[in-house]
Amino acid sequence: MIVIRNFLDDPDEVLDFSETIPYYDYTKFSSVRFKGLRSENLCDIFPEIIEKIKEETDYEPEQLYLHKHENLKDFKPVPHTDESTTSGVIYLKGSKGCGTIVENRLQEYEFNKLIMYDADLLHQPEGFPEDRLVMTFFCK
Repeated sequence: MIVIRNFLDDPDEVLDFSETIPYYDYTKFSSVRFKGLRSENLCDIFPEIIEKIKEETDYEPEQLYLHKHENLKDFKPVPHTDESTTSGVIYLKGSKGCGTIVENRLQEYEFNKLIMYDADLLHQPEGFPEDRLVMTFFCK
């Protein structure tokens, strides 16, 4: 597990951008199901974030998305694995209760914190007690 606090140099730039793009449900993406809405792959839009992840972690994302969940107090996220080798999130909106559980260990929500983990480990969002926005990425 890699954890880096205050990861993005300018998280407000990403937050401003997040309000200008379309989001899609899982039906737009092949072979993956998820709750919430996701942007298209943003690797070409944010090459500096791809490079920073690579420099700080030695892993290079092939996919980078903004993923948002509305306040769903009664929804229970489902543990799952990803098809990549390494996965991660950068927290952008949320609060207590909006973290990530990896192998039964909670990584609490903290604004602009990156967490990265082996994609074959069972993981899930902690929950959605309020609107949650993360930048999620996948490395092969």
